[in-house]
Amino acid sequence: MAFQGLHTAISGLNAAQIGLYVTGHNMANNHTMGFTRQIVTQAHFVHRTIGSNAMGPMQVGLGTQMTGIRQVRSHFHDMRWRETAPRLSYWETRAATHMELDSIFGELQGHYRLQLSLTNLNAALNELNNDTSSIETRSNFISQAATFIDRANAAHRSMTEYQMQLNNDVKATVQRVNQILTDIDELNQRIVLERNKGQNPNDFLDWRNNLLDELSTIMDINIIEVVGGSVNILTAHGGNQLLVNGNVSRLGLQYSYPGWPFVEPVFTHEERILAFDEDAPPLFNWDALGRNYILANGGERGHLLSLIVNRGLGPIDHTSAPIETEAEIVARFNTLLDGWITGAGIAAPPDPDGVAAETFRTQFVAMLNAPSFARPDISTITIPAVLNTWAGAQTPPIDVLGEMERFVFDMDLVAKRRFNMNVSVIPRVIAQLDTLVNGMVNMFNDAFTTDVTGNGLPRNQRGQQHDPANGIDMRLFVTIRPPDDNYTLGNLQINPVLMGQGGASFLALTFDGESDNRLTLNLLNHWNSDFISFDGNDALGINAFYRNMITDMANGGRAAVNAVRATTEEMDVVQNRRMSISAVSLEEEMSNMIRFQHAFNAASRVVNTIDSMIDRLVNGLGAGRG
Repeated sequence: MAFQGLHTAISGLNAAQIGLYVTGHNMANNHTMGFTRQIVTQAHFVHRTIGSNAMGPMQVGLGTQMTGIRQVRSHFHDMRWRETAPRLSYWETRAATHMELDSIFGELQGHYRLQLSLTNLNAALNELNNDTSSIETRSNFISQAATFIDRANAAHRSMTEYQMQLNNDVKATVQRVNQILTDIDELNQRIVLERNKGQNPNDFLDWRNNLLDELSTIMDINIIEVVGGSVNILTAHGGNQLLVNGNVSRLGLQYSYPGWPFVEPVFTHEERILAFDEDAPPLFNWDALGRNYILANGGERGHLLSLIVNRGLGPIDHTSAPIETEAEIVARFNTLLDGWITGAGIAAPPDPDGVAAETFRTQFVAMLNAPSFARPDISTITIPAVLNTWAGAQTPPIDVLGEMERFVFDMDLVAKRRFNMNVSVIPRVIAQLDTLVNGMVNMFNDAFTTDVTGNGLPRNQRGQQHDPANGIDMRLFVTIRPPDDNYTLGNLQINPVLMGQGGASFLALTFDGESDNRLTLNLLNHWNSDFISFDGNDALGINAFYRNMITDMANGGRAAVNAVRATTEEMDVVQNRRMSISAVSLEEEMSNMIRFQHAFNAASRVVNTIDSMIDRLVNGLGAGRG
């Protein structure tokens, strides 16, 4: 019995010693980011039955053993944290973009930069109306017009520069996602190997959990634990495989719009950036997001998506809205097909493959209406064979197959233009500002180059637009890159003729006399009328349109800040509950240290007592025999 008791006491010493080691390890990593506290799991070593009674067998334990050192984590709270993190990250990134827009325009900080230039330009026009012949009022008007267009161009330049910064962030984020997936795959292998060897992989688990947390802030993911210790990772919005059974689906980049530097994430192993028309499964479904930007379609989740929402997918200006619809594209296709089949001198095509023209039409329209990520290539269906047969029987007046590919191309562009207009932050502001500026430029240029009175009165000698006789261009605003006459932000300036020496005298204001102010009165009336419309909304005047634009921008920023605040509160609750289980508590660890110390001392005293008994027995018997 004494040696059995000695074994029991020694097992207690070992268990208490391991408990002290784990406790010390927890306390040493109290401030280590992502560390999960660990506990020792123990069980009885073996027991011996010494009899029985009415209650059942009587057993005596013969010691304790450590069965493992495990992390204390809640799968439920981890899942809640990783569901909330992508929403918080999305809104934080979006709120930062709105703050940048606020600083660019300065309206919400009270600087009134662009609005002040609008006010000053309107005041200068009023002064010019009171005295059209004064060189001072003419010069002041030209100066205020120059200030306005400079500030509008500066705002546009700042927004496009910020878009390029976001574009670089997209590239860096995609690179980081690939690195995280590679690291998690390596950790999966090490965790499985350590467990197969009977070792404790808790440090690897902490490392992997940190990476999973970081990945969940970048994009919305689903994590599936696999028997053996590894994890599989899928995208939550589309179920795309990111890491499954050791196979990493690498993200690459593709230009999101032809001839434009913006990129989007796609699944590809190519290191280069793919061209717009190359085939690669996209990470995000722009068609679905542009139609209905909700959580169910993958919206409002993750830092990566927020970067693209803020930046946009392609170029945009006052011509970007309204957007051509699928119905309009299908109508164009039907016109093309009908003209080819039933046009003058073109007979109905033969149908050797059993695919009639109407069936062909139905197939192609269905393909157009399919989401871009699920749309088959033309070569994967029976259309090309039929086209070749038709082309062999009749010479088509146009390259119909090429035109059909163009329609598919147009459908993809429509989806991205819709996303740009309906969802994107900076592109929508750019489109609104460009619409305002374009309306104002046309208003002034038309007034200075046409007879706005409509009564047939001749313009004065300096009011003739592009007249070879005098060679003077009398437009107030001209393009920076002639002969491009697209009056859009970044390509506008005051007419250099008016900015030069004596340029104010060239301002074409009168019809038949130096005091004629009919043109300036018309401009003032036009300024205050409702003539600028955006995205199908009712037309507004210049001042009202700008205020509406700033209000929309401010409302978007307020919504982002409110979403950050609400999601942060939700995140704090989840984080506190998560940390209450997984984080190290020094008070609790000190309590455990005292408990294990007492257990160690108790087991040590048992060992000392047994040692004393054996010593007394051995030494005492020896003394008696002597």
